[in-house]
Amino acid sequence: MLSLLAVPAVAFAASACSEETQDSLETAAEDVGDDVSDAADDVQRDGAEVIARNLATELGETAFEENDQPLDGKLKCKANASAGIDEIKIDCTGKTQDGGAATMTGTTSEFPGRSGTTLEGTFTGTVDDKELFSVDQLSR
Repeated sequence: MLSLLAVPAVAFAASACSEETQDSLETAAEDVGDDVSDAADDVQRDGAEVIARNLATELGETAFEENDQPLDGKLKCKANASAGIDEIKIDCTGKTQDGGAATMTGTTSEFPGRSGTTLEGTFTGTVDDKELFSVDQLSR
């Protein structure tokens, strides 16, 4: 909030300064605006990653269970969103109750959390490197 208030204050102060100082102040104000915009983009991307990761964890566990490979504990998922949040890559690992190495990988171009009960994209689950499922949507 302080950064947004600083821009008009800098513009007002610049009117009483030399041309060189005015140019410097204008550049500083532009930099503040760019920093605020970048921070907003980062917050949106971070939020999308958190939601996608949490949904993939819960819905991935359901997918393993529905395919007769219940997990021993929770999946551990990571999500990595592209700069424009056009795509979010998901990578999960876990163990089945039989001791197998479980992985789920995929991507979604859906802004996660829209429905709260599904995650559209392409997802593949494996146990001990053997494909268990390949779906276009994870759901409850």
